[in-house]
Amino acid sequence: MNVDFVKNSRFWLIFIQGVIAFGAFAGGSMLLLSPEGSPGLQLDKVVLEGSPFTNFLVPAIILISVIGIGHVLGVILSLMEYRKAALYGLLMGITLFSWLTIQVVLIGFHFLQPIHYAMGIVELISAYKLRKSNSFD
Repeated sequence: MNVDFVKNSRFWLIFIQGVIAFGAFAGGSMLLLSPEGSPGLQLDKVVLEGSPFTNFLVPAIILISVIGIGHVLGVILSLMEYRKAALYGLLMGITLFSWLTIQVVLIGFHFLQPIHYAMGIVELISAYKLRKSNSFD
C-alpha cells in the first residue's frame, strides 16, 4: 500500500477526531454552564419540548462523555498506532451519526448538524481507508 495514502488517512482520522472532540467539549461545556439554553449555540430550552429532557444537562453530559471523551480516545489510539484504531474510528463515526440522528428526531434541525454529519463522513472514510490499508489495524 502507498505510504502517503496510509499517512494521509491516519492524519485525517486524527485531525477530524480531534476537531470533533474539541467541539463536543466546547458545546457540552457551554450547555453544562447554561443547562436552560445556550445563546452561544443558539439553543433555547423550547427545542426540548417533546423530548425526554427538561433542560440540556443530560445531553451535555452525554455529549462530553460519549462524543468528546470517545474521540479523544480515538486520537490517542491512532497516535499510538494501536492495531484497532481504525476499527475504533469506524465505531466513533457510527456513534457520531447516531447522536446526530437522535438529535434531529428529538429536537429537529440545527444549523451545526450538517457540519457535524460532514465531519462524520470524513471520519468514516479515513477510518475505512486506514483499516483497508492494514497499516496498523
